[in-house]
Amino acid sequence: MSTDTSTSEDSSSTATTPNNNCACVQYGFPKQKGTRREPKLRTIFDPIPEGANTASPIYKVPRKQYKRQDEFETGYEVKGSSSIAKEIQDECEEDDRVLCPVHVESDRYHDVGPETLISWFQEFVDDYLEVPFSTCTLYFSGNRSIHVHVPRFVSGEHDRERLKELAKSFCEEAGADLDLGLYSRKRLFRLPGVEHAKSGISKVEIESTWDHNRIFREANGA
Repeated sequence: MSTDTSTSEDSSSTATTPNNNCACVQYGFPKQKGTRREPKLRTIFDPIPEGANTASPIYKVPRKQYKRQDEFETGYEVKGSSSIAKEIQDECEEDDRVLCPVHVESDRYHDVGPETLISWFQEFVDDYLEVPFSTCTLYFSGNRSIHVHVPRFVSGEHDRERLKELAKSFCEEAGADLDLGLYSRKRLFRLPGVEHAKSGISKVEIESTWDHNRIFREANGA
């Protein structure tokens, strides 16, 4: 399974990859039920829009397609698709022009405790993904899970499916319970610092050595 560690040559305002693709994401916004997806894509160097709480994988969009979004007033005036963003995302998926962030997560925080979750994460990242766990960033979700942001991307649909299969195999072999839904197409990932819709507690960075009391103290004071 191949991984990418960067998405462009530099962080210039052009926001293009070496083959002149724009590196783009879709942002999500909270609504009464679920999430509203922004109907147009933005480059990864544009400011995060106010009120956004989630972001998608990175799509390598040809410059002509990216500029085509300007033809639509809202982004919803697309025949045969819900939005111009989804149409472009579908094309990128078909052509393997998607960089999916490697995240690991489990919703069993209140069932098994942070120590067990950390042990699952470390074994999966070190032994299955072959990435040093010490290079990862950990977050408490604000409710019932811990998120691990691995400093890697998987490129293309084959490797995204392979990542899901690795996580599934690990769960079966280790008796762990990781969230396999993370590895689905067009998944939106909650941004750090955003409050959880149910608890009102923010997603905050934590250390792998912290216990339950330290995690909640930091989360409630963020």
